[in-house]
Amino acid sequence: MVRCYRPDWVHEVTLCTIDRRWWFEADNVGVRRAILGALAAAQRRTRVRVHAFVFMSNHYHGLFSADYPEQFSMFLQLFHAAVARIVNRRWQRSGRVWSGRAVVIPVAPDEESQLQRLEYLLAQNGKAGIGAHPSAWPGASSTPWLLDGTPLVGECLDQTAVALAGRNGRSPGDLAAYTEELAVEMAPLPCFVGRPEAEWRAQIQQLAQGVAERFGASSADSAAEVAEEAVRAAAACSNMASGPLDGVPSDLDEAAERVRISKPPPRKAIKRVHAARSDVRAQLEEELDAFEEAYRLSAAALRAESAKLAAGLPAQAVRFPMWSFPARATPWPRWPDLL
Repeated sequence: MVRCYRPDWVHEVTLCTIDRRWWFEADNVGVRRAILGALAAAQRRTRVRVHAFVFMSNHYHGLFSADYPEQFSMFLQLFHAAVARIVNRRWQRSGRVWSGRAVVIPVAPDEESQLQRLEYLLAQNGKAGIGAHPSAWPGASSTPWLLDGTPLVGECLDQTAVALAGRNGRSPGDLAAYTEELAVEMAPLPCFVGRPEAEWRAQIQQLAQGVAERFGASSADSAAEVAEEAVRAAAACSNMASGPLDGVPSDLDEAAERVRISKPPPRKAIKRVHAARSDVRAQLEEELDAFEEAYRLSAAALRAESAKLAAGLPAQAVRFPMWSFPARATPWPRWPDLL
């Protein structure tokens, strides 16, 4: 599917680990802070707006938006590569971490559709059966900021500096010397822009409470009970790892191996757009159809003009539709704000 990155659309990004392995330890503070640091670092370089996200044990969901398509593309590359390095460093392995290309689905710009997707992210731990209230999930997520504005602070390891130290024959030593503390700069959903902060935070809190009640935790509005639920969730998540670092097998290694080699469940049909109303969805799908047709024509023209250049013949420039760029784009960054 050709991706259309419109600046007035929020995009939901979903990506799973290879074989759906449980590599994101929700109860591991170091892993959680490293993921937050990777997100903050990718955001700082690309200026992508982060609206919401949640890292489960083997996948993540995020709601992001950007002004230019190159921003979005580079952001995903930087963020996903950084998280892959975190996983490989944590489990002392190498190779692929992600199952493939991320699923990026635009969300209709109306308030109902955006809140529907936000509620979907808030319900992830309830769907997994690990704590019902969104605040009970101990893994990396935007829930603390969404509910009360708690800063999301992480740690970013300068992998380049570490590699250069090793290349020059020096032992990197304490990695803390190469680590920078970064905070994710969260942005409210577009449907909240222009409204008082207290008003839209109260609306999110109502969403979270509705999620908790749906999954059987109507009493989760008590701070003490939420804290207890978080402890129980962390204990449950400790059983989701694929094995300890020291190589000593855990009680769940055999079960984890069965999950790893078992046939993955059949994939559901991927939606082209998220919309709360069918008429809005139909309209946006028509727009996507027109965009994809224009993109295919531009791609065919680009191949033809490239063949002319290869043959030493004069060629013409090819214009791609707005909110997209060719598969082999010009070197990033190209948008004027960063030139």
